[in-house]
Amino acid sequence: MPCYPPAPLHAVRESDARPRPEGQDAPAARVHLLTGALAITVFFGFGLLVFAIAIVLPEMMAELGWSNGAVSMGLTIGLLSAGFAAPAAGAIIDRFGGRIPMAIGTVATSTGITLWSLVTTYPMYIASWLVMGAGMTFVLYEAAFTAMVRHAPARRRQGLLVISFLGAVSSTAFMPVIELLVRANGWRQALLVLAIVNLIVVTPLILFAIPHGGTVLTPERAAGDAEGLQVSTEFRSGDGQDSGALASTGSGRGPGLTDPHATPRGGSAGSADVSMLRDRVLRRIGFATLLGDAPVYAVSVHIVAYLIVTGRSTAFAATMGALVGVAKLAGRVGVGLLVRRVGSYRLFVSAYLLVGVGLSLPLLPVDTSLDIVMALAFGVGAGAQTVTRPMYVTDLYGTVGFGRTFGRISRIGRFSMALAPGLVGVLVTLTGGYSIAWTAMAIGSLLAARTLPRGARTM
Repeated sequence: MPCYPPAPLHAVRESDARPRPEGQDAPAARVHLLTGALAITVFFGFGLLVFAIAIVLPEMMAELGWSNGAVSMGLTIGLLSAGFAAPAAGAIIDRFGGRIPMAIGTVATSTGITLWSLVTTYPMYIASWLVMGAGMTFVLYEAAFTAMVRHAPARRRQGLLVISFLGAVSSTAFMPVIELLVRANGWRQALLVLAIVNLIVVTPLILFAIPHGGTVLTPERAAGDAEGLQVSTEFRSGDGQDSGALASTGSGRGPGLTDPHATPRGGSAGSADVSMLRDRVLRRIGFATLLGDAPVYAVSVHIVAYLIVTGRSTAFAATMGALVGVAKLAGRVGVGLLVRRVGSYRLFVSAYLLVGVGLSLPLLPVDTSLDIVMALAFGVGAGAQTVTRPMYVTDLYGTVGFGRTFGRISRIGRFSMALAPGLVGVLVTLTGGYSIAWTAMAIGSLLAARTLPRGARTM
């Protein structure tokens, strides 16, 4: 075996080290409690930070005299600030576990929502969203997925499915409740109530259910685990070859393993230090995320307006919007049923293809039946993307240091989420219709499927 220089000290911190093979699994109830707490955190996080503004927006416009764009800019700023912080947040959970960072995140979001309820000036409004953005980093999918992988790597697949499923139903549950609160008490009091409920429900749950520090409830064990640390450090500290180069050679060492029947080693010690500047595989994943996430968020915002502009009734357009939500849930369930047989790479590619093909269908000169197929295909593909991505990343890079690596990918996704709806709106304004924008998003999803690198291991 060739000799390589030793791995950098920071790549194999004690807090990032793999659990010892002789460690005992915690009782299943503790893993279920962890999964439930993370899922509820995401459930509240999306309900309060992403969907509440849809209900509050017209009330704020009427009282404060601000434009739709000015109010909507708050969420954009929150998402962008969360995106910038995503890699650091993931690294913090990697090193210290999820309990304290996620509890602090919940306190920050409640504080930001309280500030939001008190705004009288636009700078104060932007400041409240900056606070919420800081908290958002620790309470949405990225943080919950990282905590699940950190504390229960052997049960991560089941946990990711539960977390993503509850996140998907957040809008269905929260939007009617928020609307009732706004009608009964006004938007300011409604936000204050939501902030208090979030603080007294989610924060104690996090502190009670998420293990202390870096405690691992279900260590991942696999054949060859005893030598896994040595192999992965060699892999990361070799003679100038990054993980992408080694993956493409099919060398069978470390994160880029191409054998679909291979057994993962339970994490790469160096994955905590993976950088897009040094890892061409990670760059390709980032580019695929940029191309593939933009349509998911833009279409979710514009689908009703698109269908109305193209001659569909308002009732039909609203029904299609609801159908997309149902299809997203179906996509997550489908991943749970198929991932062991098909593998995360194929499912991820299929999700991008479904979105791309679905968005292409309404461009054909046919009746509304294809609109229904579009909504179903788009929803299933978009829903599958959310839960398949973390599985794909752990299959490719391992579980150790997942948070920072996944955070770098998620940062691009957050930027897409924040910017894509506005960019589509600008394109619609410039071109006088949705055809070019819809075509561009369909092409983007298809290119994402083509760009996504192979190499993820089937588990």
